[in-house]
Amino acid sequence: MLVDSRKYYFWGIGIPALIVILVQLGVLFTRENQTSPGDQSEYFTENSMDVLTFFLVIVNAVLTLLLSSPIILFEVASKNNIIRFLIWFLLPGTWLVYLVYRGIESWLNYPGHGDSATFLWFNSLPYLVGLVWAYIKFTRQVEITKGELPDLEIITKEDRKINQPHTPPPQSPMGG
Repeated sequence: MLVDSRKYYFWGIGIPALIVILVQLGVLFTRENQTSPGDQSEYFTENSMDVLTFFLVIVNAVLTLLLSSPIILFEVASKNNIIRFLIWFLLPGTWLVYLVYRGIESWLNYPGHGDSATFLWFNSLPYLVGLVWAYIKFTRQVEITKGELPDLEIITKEDRKINQPHTPPPQSPMGG
């Protein structure tokens, strides 16, 4: 039986993409209401930069989704751990680690101007965390399916009482 990697793709990449886009939309609408309507310029204004930033967030989300698409075809390589790791992390991991690196570089080279570093980290770290989390969950499910790991069930207090052998309460030495 093969493990369906589509749900892990959605958990690892789709959910972080939705979160990043929704947070950026919130920032966009919040900042739009804070600027005065008389701010007009023939150059970039704060509002036009927010729209450009939102566009970049969408482009990054789509690019990350596309770079992670081999995960959907993952069942073919789920037997080999090295190929599994490379399919899961090589393309999206390279892009996301590059964004983190550029954020660190920006933060170190331009102290006091951490906006670009924060933007780059905000647009890469959720995807990296999601990828790692989904990979761990997927790998565990593959091992359970293969029979290499037991399927851990949540045991409630009632289950423990039912599954334990009944022992009579200890008797006092006085026979009482």
